[in-house]
Amino acid sequence: KIASRFAQVGSTPALELTDVATIVSTAVAYFRKRLPHLGHSVVIEERYEAVPRVAVHSQLMEWVVENLLKNALDASDKKEGKIAVSVAWRRETREVQIVVADNGRGMSPEDRRHAFDTGYTTKRRGWGLGLALARRVVHEYHGGSIAIVESAPGRGTTVAVTLPIPPSPADGHTT
Repeated sequence: KIASRFAQVGSTPALELTDVATIVSTAVAYFRKRLPHLGHSVVIEERYEAVPRVAVHSQLMEWVVENLLKNALDASDKKEGKIAVSVAWRRETREVQIVVADNGRGMSPEDRRHAFDTGYTTKRRGWGLGLALARRVVHEYHGGSIAIVESAPGRGTTVAVTLPIPPSPADGHTT
């Protein structure tokens, strides 16, 4: 699965109309099973709205969500860690938004400024590729955006992935 994902990063992946909530819930389930083995006391809360299907490459989008969840888990430094994951439809902008928020370490303004830079990391171990590749996958391959919505040292971080909904024939556009 990992090799397949990296192979997709080097080429233009085929996108299919998909229910993003299913992709997100699959990634959450993957991490929820591993929580007891990670040594963290973290609760993952999920909230899914009914959203239109979005043109995505499922494996790559699942990897983006896994990366955000892994970062949230790594930032967990409280006795009672909490990660909130949501999928919502932004009707006014015709976008689906995935949000991952944690109550962990948070980021300094300097870390926040460089978080998506290739090679930048605040971890003892790591190459600083996760958010840089996530941005490429979201931005270049899916026409969306990924941003740190909020972060403060000691209070946690909120990251949002926004994906455009393709125009429908009812809009007078073709896909």
